[in-house]
Amino acid sequence: MLDVAAGRGRQTRPLLDAGHRVTAVDVSAVGLALIDAVDQHELRTVVADLTMPLPAALKGPFDAIVCIDYRAPALWAGLRTRLEVGGHLLVSLATVVNLERHARPSRRFLAEEGEQETILGPLEPVQSSAGWRDSGRHELWVWGQRPARMA
Repeated sequence: MLDVAAGRGRQTRPLLDAGHRVTAVDVSAVGLALIDAVDQHELRTVVADLTMPLPAALKGPFDAIVCIDYRAPALWAGLRTRLEVGGHLLVSLATVVNLERHARPSRRFLAEEGEQETILGPLEPVQSSAGWRDSGRHELWVWGQRPARMA
């Protein structure tokens, strides 16, 4: 499993606790060092600038990739190709509608209307929705699965 823009491990830690092997990637070595893994054999960390092409260390394939609160339009295609057949991509982002109630995050970090199609590309959609969440944010949730053959 790959956790993109993992930071201090908000998603990584529960995934490890659930028994998954996780590769956490982030630009900050300091943040990644704060991930407290009981079993270090199940955690791999990679420091990488995610505004650049994905490094070879993240070649995959991964059974699942999660990307929470990190908008990376140039990254979506690369993430999809790193999924194994049947693998899942899960993305959650605040949307531009969020600006109706909140000044942050700023627009460049927010999903635009219709961005779910860009995220999914040739993946088979499992679920996609946008709306006001219990957190008080307007978020886009996208879940796609890699088919046996991708266009």
